[in-house]
Amino acid sequence: TPRVSLFMVACPSGGNSYLLRSGEDLTLIDSSYGLYWPDAKRQLPACGIDPARIRRALYTHPDADHVGWAAPLEAEFGTAIYMHPGAADIFRHQNRAYGSGSRLMALNGYFTKLVNRFTDLRTPETIRPFPPATGQVGGFDVIGRLEIADLELLVLESLGGHVPADVFYFAPREGLLFCADYLIDFGSLSERMKSTLSIARYLMTSTNSDSGVFAG
Repeated sequence: TPRVSLFMVACPSGGNSYLLRSGEDLTLIDSSYGLYWPDAKRQLPACGIDPARIRRALYTHPDADHVGWAAPLEAEFGTAIYMHPGAADIFRHQNRAYGSGSRLMALNGYFTKLVNRFTDLRTPETIRPFPPATGQVGGFDVIGRLEIADLELLVLESLGGHVPADVFYFAPREGLLFCADYLIDFGSLSERMKSTLSIARYLMTSTNSDSGVFAG
């Protein structure tokens, strides 16, 4: 937009991070693993980005490869942390499938604990609620609304499948969507594409807490 610039930060693995800069203030959308934070903190200034200017951090879901920088940002710079309200229970139970009713609940608990331990995930002290909003966009409930200068972001609640406590950030005027790992329009898929997507169900345990999103 005329007042907001968008940057992407890609670490060797894990989710990508997006920085929205308006004047001297920065807003972060998602981040990679916590073990990358010390390197990111050193390298961002070389790109003209001061991590101490990250005023808000918005997270799509509480997986370790997306929220790894939340706790250090909050502790070191006082960054305000925003997530789905259900994220607190997932952190508390150390189980990424908590609240999903998955038959693989126990396995997801072991997986969550191992990944959190090896990637240095720490839980933020305070998860702030989104500024309230209502409505629907494309079948998704709007559960919050944020403004970054002249950029409006609507918080859309996921329909499920990957993990509970999952949201998307949508800028309606710009047609920009931050959907984290993936967002699939199954109505647009051919039967062959649906069949191909289902292969993962038979080769390995899916990273989706509700693998029913794959075609049967």
